[in-house]
Amino acid sequence: MADLNDRTLFSRMTLGAFDSAPVESVDISKYQDETPESVDGDVELGSTGLKRSGGNLYDEWLRQLQGQKGIRTFREMADNNPTVGATLYTIESLILQAPWHVEAAASDPTPEQIEVAEFLRGALFDDMTHTWQSFLSEALSCVTYGWSFFEVVYKIREGDASRYDDRRVGWAKWAPRGQETLDRWAFDDVGDTLGMHQSDYSTGRTAFIPLAKALLFTFRSHLNSPEGRSGLRSAYRPWYFLKKMQEIEAIGMERDLAGLPVIEAPVAIMSSTATAVQRVIRAGLFKIVKSIRMDSQMGVVMPSETGDDGKPSGYKLRLLSTGGKRASDIGAAIDRYSKEVAMTLLTQFLFLGMDRTGSFALADSSTDIFAVALGATMDRITDTVNRHAIPPLMKLNGIPESDWPRLVHGDVESRDLSKLADFVVKLSAVGSMSTEDLEPYLREIANLPKRGESANVEDVRRPSITMPLPPTQSNGNAPTEDQP
Repeated sequence: MADLNDRTLFSRMTLGAFDSAPVESVDISKYQDETPESVDGDVELGSTGLKRSGGNLYDEWLRQLQGQKGIRTFREMADNNPTVGATLYTIESLILQAPWHVEAAASDPTPEQIEVAEFLRGALFDDMTHTWQSFLSEALSCVTYGWSFFEVVYKIREGDASRYDDRRVGWAKWAPRGQETLDRWAFDDVGDTLGMHQSDYSTGRTAFIPLAKALLFTFRSHLNSPEGRSGLRSAYRPWYFLKKMQEIEAIGMERDLAGLPVIEAPVAIMSSTATAVQRVIRAGLFKIVKSIRMDSQMGVVMPSETGDDGKPSGYKLRLLSTGGKRASDIGAAIDRYSKEVAMTLLTQFLFLGMDRTGSFALADSSTDIFAVALGATMDRITDTVNRHAIPPLMKLNGIPESDWPRLVHGDVESRDLSKLADFVVKLSAVGSMSTEDLEPYLREIANLPKRGESANVEDVRRPSITMPLPPTQSNGNAPTEDQP
């Protein structure tokens, strides 16, 4: 086995070539008395089990969803299917409109920590060549493909290259690297991702981008795979049948309008012993049958059914009428498959009311679940930025870890102010809390200016620096007399 290369080894394993191979016996008795202190805890013994060979992944069991074929398939699903397109646009729109903030390192920050938070806010939202919204739009391509990859480019903040002139190290851009340009991944001995080999066929450029200089976002984790798992993976089967049903429906409707063309030809024309001229005539008849449809070019030129002598010529063209309504309702099948596609990404509420079914309660519960799912996706983005983007920038600028701020996001779904107001009124009526204490929080929820400030649209939309609440106040309740 040692002399086999990775690809051959993988092929033999998948074909079951080693099913009958003897398994090396391991004496586990020597490990029974081991303690964590006596074991080499920093040595990784196992692996994730991700199927890979030569930098390519083979964990997907459908060939049409592996590698570049899979990327092209997911691209087709996103671009050509209205249900998938509406779902992806809904996800992107809601996440783009959610508030994103920089949070200071402490709940009661020092002036230095506030200054560092302001530095990060400017680097994230104001000083890159692209906007924060355009980055999010690119990053959310991980919903379609399962992953999105960005090369981090730094700069010195001075002169024309930056809006600031403090000579600190900032980000020039987080440059997206298209999924179609992936050549292969680089892994270490235990299967951890080291980086991406890129081949841009449109420019002819090739490059290796180490993960230490990049940001890798995945939609769902799977065996520590750099390609994650596409949000459209579970939608592939209903999408495949939906695509076929739509094609059948279009062909059927065309035939219903035009009828089924039938050409009767002389036996010699259809015979296997037909001459070269007769075979050309036969090919022309086939082309006529395939081309008859209801459009501006509709019409056929055929020989007369009888010759000059009044005898049949052997040619006849007629249209068979359709058999009426079919036993199978293809429209219902298309509708079912469309809903299954939407259901895989929790956007089935998009169909509520279209067929005069559904209730407000059902829509409310569906959107609540969808909002929770979007919050999880936003958590993935903030976790990646906080873990892999912010620390290197802080270290390059010599900022101590105790002063590092972090990126946080708000909710994608606005609070129901009428329900919140009713809740506050009821609690105030029994003396549980004071609306005066809650006023700052209620103003923030309602997107209203602070007391004494005028309403400024730009201030409301501008990403801000927030201070984390103490744990006792993290649920939004007002502090009591016993709380600080």
